[in-house]
Amino acid sequence: MQNSGERLTYPYIARGIAMLCIVIGHLGRMSIARVVFPFHVPVFYLLSGFFLSASQSPGVFIRRKARTLLVPYVVTCAAIIALSAVINEGLLGGEDTLGVMRRWAFASLLGSGGDLYNGPFFMPGIGALWFLLATFWGLILLRLLLNVRPAVRIAAVIGIFALSVWSERRFFQLPLSIQPGGCALLYMYIGWLARQGKDRFAALPRELRAFIAVCAVLIWIAFSVRFESFWLVHCDIGRGIIDVFGSLCASYAVILFSQWLDRHTHALRGALSYLGQYSLVMLCAHIIELDVFPWYLMTDPLLAGGMSDTACLLILIAAKFIWIIPVTLLLSRWNPARRVFGYPPLQRGKATAQS
Repeated sequence: MQNSGERLTYPYIARGIAMLCIVIGHLGRMSIARVVFPFHVPVFYLLSGFFLSASQSPGVFIRRKARTLLVPYVVTCAAIIALSAVINEGLLGGEDTLGVMRRWAFASLLGSGGDLYNGPFFMPGIGALWFLLATFWGLILLRLLLNVRPAVRIAAVIGIFALSVWSERRFFQLPLSIQPGGCALLYMYIGWLARQGKDRFAALPRELRAFIAVCAVLIWIAFSVRFESFWLVHCDIGRGIIDVFGSLCASYAVILFSQWLDRHTHALRGALSYLGQYSLVMLCAHIIELDVFPWYLMTDPLLAGGMSDTACLLILIAAKFIWIIPVTLLLSRWNPARRVFGYPPLQRGKATAQS
């Protein structure tokens, strides 16, 4: 156990693991998605709720979250628009560059995670940046609900979650990822409840906690084997509450594994916790390459030349991280970028934790 004065490391490790899984989960392979989708986004939501504090007034809280979530969203969208023009001109022949820029500008304003055709008009998606908007809505809703009676809070969380899922299925996704924010609320609330009961859970017999951990892993495995769909970006919770429970078990297993890494490793703990601390920067670096890099210009010739699909996939993963990791390291050490992402400035070359 860490002393109360020490900064917890395992939450950053869990975020680092989840962020790496978000990157590989976007490769479009069901064999990967069925393993990582149950936890890679829920882990972030659960930890956000776990560490949410009601010490700030709702107004101050909203302004702070707008600063740390919406500003990075806007800046990253601007980078996507600009780089899409550069790549379209430099690599793709320069045809309809203004049209490409308009598409990404429209996608930025809509704030949807993926292209949507089931609405009143076609809505181009901005990609994984939907996560920032959904996190913003979820945290704001939870902070406001902390000011009401528990019975009202429980009813509101369940009601907003159910309404978000139902309205997405019945009608269409609203702009700015509002409905995914309603789904995020449920996980954040569960994380907040876990914080309230953590001391009582830690007081349980060790054997009982071990049994719960084993059950969580087994449920995660069963969820992955029988995976049908679980896309929080579209409020798709698969088979319903069963899959929500499965995602909670998968997330809990990853958090437990992060605690184990925190206790028993050093280099790996340091690397993952660093990526977790700067997961916001890493997400934005990832979505830039995912949205604008024409990776098919690299993979198609390799496949046409006879390279196996597995080998090509590994090269693609390596190429993505060759971009993502250095950009994350660079931006995390550059004070102007740190201000954009809401991190405190570095002093005398020493990294500081995000406030």
